[in-house]
Amino acid sequence: MATKAFRSVPTAPRGEKALRKKEEDETKPTVPLKKPRATYYARKDEVSTLKEEVRCLLNRLQKLEATQHASKAVAAPVSIDQESMLRHAALSTSVNQNELLLAGAKSLLLSRVENPLKTHIHLTSDREQRRNALIALRPQRLRDAAEFVRERVRFLDVCRPHRQTEVSETSEGDFVHSICEVVPFNGISTSVPHVYNQLLAFMTHREFNIVEYSDVTTIL
Repeated sequence: MATKAFRSVPTAPRGEKALRKKEEDETKPTVPLKKPRATYYARKDEVSTLKEEVRCLLNRLQKLEATQHASKAVAAPVSIDQESMLRHAALSTSVNQNELLLAGAKSLLLSRVENPLKTHIHLTSDREQRRNALIALRPQRLRDAAEFVRERVRFLDVCRPHRQTEVSETSEGDFVHSICEVVPFNGISTSVPHVYNQLLAFMTHREFNIVEYSDVTTIL
C-alpha cells in the first residue's frame, strides 16, 4: 500500500497579513490629485487657440492671394492701349490738380483789393507848397507806374490784344476797378514818340463814353 507525504507550509496569521498590507500602502509615494480647472480659464485657453489658428489661416490666405495676383500679372501683361489709358488718366489728374492750384492762387490774389500804386501824402494848406510837393513827387510816381506796368505784362504776349478787368468793393465801401489792357499798334513804326503821339490824338478826338455802374455815373 503506497503512502503519500505531505509538506506543510507555514502560513502567517490573517491579522499579520492585514498589518503588512497597511504598512506597504503607507510606504508607497502618494500622487497629489490634480485640481480641476475652472470653466472660464478652460474656455479662455480654447478661444486663444482658435484665434491663433484663425491668424495662421489668414496669413496663408494672403500668401495664396498674392501668389495668384502675381501669376495673373505674369500671364496677362498690360497691353499698349491699357498703358496709354493709364498714362492719360495720370496726366489728366495732374493737369486738374494744377488748375485747382492756379484757381486757389487767383482767389488769394483777388482778395487783395487795393490800389497797388497807392501813396499816403500829407499836404499843407498853402496852395503853392501843395503844388510844389506834387510836382516833386511826379518823377518818382512815373517811375513806379512804369515799373508796375512792365511787371504786370512781363509774361504776356504784347503782340496780341489782351484785356483783363477786375471790379471789387473794399470793406470801407469803395469800388476798385482795375483794367489791364494790351493794344498792339499795327501798321506804324515802333518808335515810342510816334505811338505816344498817336495815342494822344486818339484820346483827344475820342467821344465821351458814359458808363453807369452801381448807381455811379463815370465819364471816361
